[in-house]
Amino acid sequence: MSEEKFFIPIENLVLDSTEGLNLGKIQISPAKPQVYKAKPRIHRFGYYLTGSAEEEEQRKFLEKILIVMKLFKDKVPHASIILRDGKPPLSLNYYIAWNNNDTYYISKDEESSFADFWRKYQAINQSNFAVRRFYKADFRPLKSDYLLDYVQALEYLFVPLSTGGKKIDKFRSRGSIVLGRNHEDKIKIFCELNQAYKLRNSIVHGDDTERDNLLKNRDINDPEVWEAEAVQIRHYCRRAIIYFFDNECLDDAEKRLALLEKEVPESEIR
Repeated sequence: MSEEKFFIPIENLVLDSTEGLNLGKIQISPAKPQVYKAKPRIHRFGYYLTGSAEEEEQRKFLEKILIVMKLFKDKVPHASIILRDGKPPLSLNYYIAWNNNDTYYISKDEESSFADFWRKYQAINQSNFAVRRFYKADFRPLKSDYLLDYVQALEYLFVPLSTGGKKIDKFRSRGSIVLGRNHEDKIKIFCELNQAYKLRNSIVHGDDTERDNLLKNRDINDPEVWEAEAVQIRHYCRRAIIYFFDNECLDDAEKRLALLEKEVPESEIR
């Protein structure tokens, strides 16, 4: 298959720049494509990821820009359609996100740092379990599911190979020590990870009484209840993926375990 020009509307992106961003093989451009006369769905601001690639690569670029933008800051980018010359659109409906009124804003001061961030983190393995759970979480139809995705991603990262001891102890102890910036921060993260893991267990194992106790009897059908539980876990997941990528062990469970055992000795597991 030959390469073809493609346009991916990034539906909630706002830039200060009127010229867009050059990211090498692809660009973020304000130029309106002529491939479709119909206005793309919910496309409010007019920024497109553009480039030339075969169809399968186009899908990978869509996924990659969602991953890298979500890693860059605590916001969820929206993109779910690929426009192409002379062909029907590729509509990827499983990328319809929650929080679709949120704006993803890149200021003038952030533009060069985002371009640098893209150049580094575009190499991330899109098939990595934690990465896939992280970027697909916000597309789940039920918000309780997206909390589970973030917890699973963090468990993959902080409890590799499941060698002895309680998983929850390793999960909360390693996560809080690696991610905490000071003593108070570590205590806060420890408590939040503990809550998230217990909540995940209550859902997976069907313990409705424990789930309701952990949620303090708030309405389980209210999306805002799950958003409140998940917002910090999403943040920790984002930072953990960056941490392990930077330490060159995101895809290697043995190296990740060796790093964790060095950073968090057994005496700190509780």
